Amino acid sequence: MAQPTSSQVHVDTALTNIAIAYKQSVDKLIADKVFPVVPVGKQSDKIPKFTKDYWMQVKAGIRAPGTESKGGGFEISADQTYFCDIHAFHVDLADATVKNADIDDLERQVTEFVMWQLLLEREADWVSNFFDDTGKTPGTDFWNVKTHASSGGDYLLWTNASSDPVEEILELCDEVAKNTGFRPNVLVLSPPAFRALKMHSKIQAQVVYTPTAKADVKGLVTPEMLAELFELDKVLVGYTAQATHAEGASSTSYSFVFGDDALLVYAPPNPGLLIPTGGYIFEWTGYNSGYSVGVSSFYINHLKATRIEGEMAYDAKILAPDLGVFLKNCGSKS
Repeated sequence: MAQPTSSQVHVDTALTNIAIAYKQSVDKLIADKVFPVVPVGKQSDKIPKFTKDYWMQVKAGIRAPGTESKGGGFEISADQTYFCDIHAFHVDLADATVKNADIDDLERQVTEFVMWQLLLEREADWVSNFFDDTGKTPGTDFWNVKTHASSGGDYLLWTNASSDPVEEILELCDEVAKNTGFRPNVLVLSPPAFRALKMHSKIQAQVVYTPTAKADVKGLVTPEMLAELFELDKVLVGYTAQATHAEGASSTSYSFVFGDDALLVYAPPNPGLLIPTGGYIFEWTGYNSGYSVGVSSFYINHLKATRIEGEMAYDAKILAPDLGVFLKNCGSKS
């Protein structure tokens, strides 16, 4: 069967620009808002890592006249690598559909749908890598995990009136800072966890009378207020939902992608060689002519249809597990 040639299959700049604009405008997705995004020219490469102990030792000292200063160095390992898998999705626009459509900007809307599918998968990938401890070893390939339960566990459920999420989060911030030298600055919440914090009496008591609270919405707790309370740079809530039933099934079911957990982590605002971070998102821009996403369009003769295909290549990677704490089931009701 004849296949489209490379000259027929090309990155459509106009459609790619539509996709990029749509990618930047989808505010409720948070996969690119927690850790820095690192554009890379290669699909795979080594990640330099600095040994923590070298940075936390006190090595400088008083220099006596006529003597050398105290000296030292640090160790760099390259035992971690990234690999940007290529993620793709397409929609075929049949000629009959295009000619019969009442939508003037059908191509734009299809491009946005293709982009949405890629972003939805990236959000699910983010959760799988950073927000799910299934089959992983805490402290090795995943964050340290704190369990929450009605009784027992490390902490009580935040839905339990006897719990103290304020003390818990501040305590965990101190714990990470003591062991790494860096205090967590980002809190990622599932919707149930956010709801539990909003409704908790200890949170209400702390936030209601702050200067940022409006008189007409007294008691309304926002992510920004929580960030101020916990002394964090930002609090993000993952509201993305997905269908959990098979396509075309008679009964339907939906769920939040982020479950009922939370993540407290240190993430710098920008990537850097000497800057510690809990994780990075590596985007292989070398694959899509310098873009983080590429959209191609080509005609398929035997289908009598134009295919609009989007691609993204990325890897979501935990780099320093000790810079984060995963709060398991904290927003659960039982």
